[in-house]
Amino acid sequence: MKLRTLAMASVAAMVFAGPAAAQTQGWYIGFGMGPTSLRSTIQDSTGFTDTLSFDDTVQFNGTIGYKIGRRLRFEFETNYAKYNISYIGSLSGFTGYATLSGGYVNLLYDLPIADTGFNLTLGVGGGRQIRLVDINEFPPGVGTLVSGSQEDFSWRGIIGFSGQLTENSEIQLDYRYSQLANATYQTSYGYAAPVKLTSTRTHAVMLSLRWYLSAPPPPPP
Repeated sequence: MKLRTLAMASVAAMVFAGPAAAQTQGWYIGFGMGPTSLRSTIQDSTGFTDTLSFDDTVQFNGTIGYKIGRRLRFEFETNYAKYNISYIGSLSGFTGYATLSGGYVNLLYDLPIADTGFNLTLGVGGGRQIRLVDINEFPPGVGTLVSGSQEDFSWRGIIGFSGQLTENSEIQLDYRYSQLANATYQTSYGYAAPVKLTSTRTHAVMLSLRWYLSAPPPPPP
């Protein structure tokens, strides 16, 4: 499924949902999914450098968070996505995949948009991502270009829109850019070892729902 198609579907769901009047706050749990893409640069000890590109896929996440008042939110997020290899620059004849999983701590601020009932959501996050990579020459058994698992620091920026669905639930549509630290991996081509992945970044459009665990406070008299 293409990144653009899923993004358009997410926008439609956000628009037709419409906001509710109650003000949510306190502890919440959430779930999200959306299209994501992964790009990286591959380097080896011989000086070879090329672009490592993967097919678009779907990312899933779950959150536990706390909303302070009506604007500020802290949350812990877990995420998972599996990307199949698309191409390696000028090289051909390789197959494989990469997975990203781990956790982020996000800080988000919901800025009201006039009288629309929606918010402009701005956020930043940081955390650890487990990056499992397995790329082999085709047919299988010929050679392994990159193999291994690394746990790396990752940071991200978030921008999007949010609004209420019911008295204790909210919906959010956002764009997320994430950057991972450089990492070193194993290869069966001894003359090229070690192989490094640098400039690893992801782009994602996420549609998320949040359910608050306590009832919203009553409106002022």
